[in-house]
Amino acid sequence: MFLLIPVMLTLLFLLGFAIIMLGGFIAEYIERRRKRPIFQKYLERMLHLKTSEISWCKRENLYGLINIFKKRLPLKIKNPKTIEKIIDDIEIYSLGKITNLMIGARLGPALGLMGTLIPLGPGLMALGTGNISILANSLVVAFTTTIIGLFTGSLFYIIAQIKRRWYLNDLNDLRFIQECVEYAHETKTET
Repeated sequence: MFLLIPVMLTLLFLLGFAIIMLGGFIAEYIERRRKRPIFQKYLERMLHLKTSEISWCKRENLYGLINIFKKRLPLKIKNPKTIEKIIDDIEIYSLGKITNLMIGARLGPALGLMGTLIPLGPGLMALGTGNISILANSLVVAFTTTIIGLFTGSLFYIIAQIKRRWYLNDLNDLRFIQECVEYAHETKTET
């Protein structure tokens, strides 16, 4: 039964972390909803005018991976491969963020299962001696940890899946910017 306390504390810590992640997720969602149309206008301008001008990226405060791109972007781009390296680094960063969320999605149910199995041993022994109150207490603890573990894992999983879609979309937009800059650089060197 002494193993139950560290499992429950870890599970509660993970639940608290999931709730904090949910708060950050909601804030990012609101920011994306507000600033995505601004960024979309710049992308359309790059598409229709075939411009490689990305100084707007330094002026605007955008969202998510686009902000990371903006912070890492040098003032003057002499080599378009610089943008490719920045985007590759951002992709690795985003994979790390998603991986951390997926670890939480798997760890929550695992801790919930551990919290279920640990009190069942003493509960079943109490059943053998006819002590129903100890069995009832053990079952309450067992099912509570299961529910908390599943809830925590579900929060992490949902956040991870939505962020994965956001990050893929951001990376796709950044690759488009990279191609526009490379195209402009090629046409400038040809003339």
